[in-house]
Amino acid sequence: MDYAGRVTETDEVEDELWNLLDIIHRKGTRLKDEAEALQGTIREQGNLREESNFQRVLFHSSADDVRQLRQERDLLLDRLAEMEAEVLAGRVHTSRLQEDLENLLSTKHDLEEQLKAVVTQRGESFLCICILN
Repeated sequence: MDYAGRVTETDEVEDELWNLLDIIHRKGTRLKDEAEALQGTIREQGNLREESNFQRVLFHSSADDVRQLRQERDLLLDRLAEMEAEVLAGRVHTSRLQEDLENLLSTKHDLEEQLKAVVTQRGESFLCICILN
């Protein structure tokens, strides 16, 4: 795979990480909004005698939701860890490719200098031969 393809792949992985982070954030916000709405409903009904009543109602009515969201969160966190490892491996590979490119450019420059020296030397030799003839 060439350098541009690897960079594109790394960008795609980072985009997917950001998308997963956005999903986690939206779900957290949704849960917070639902909790606030439930708390408002309880206040309206006059059932907010103790904080424990609110917590008991909240966790009793949405235990399955909480369990499912925790499972989703755990799966997303696992996927996030995998993707972070892929990004890190991609960066290491990119760094190695950059080193190789720098070495090749240095070698190219050295070869160009050697070629110039040979061409200059042959040009001087050719000039001397022409003068002698």
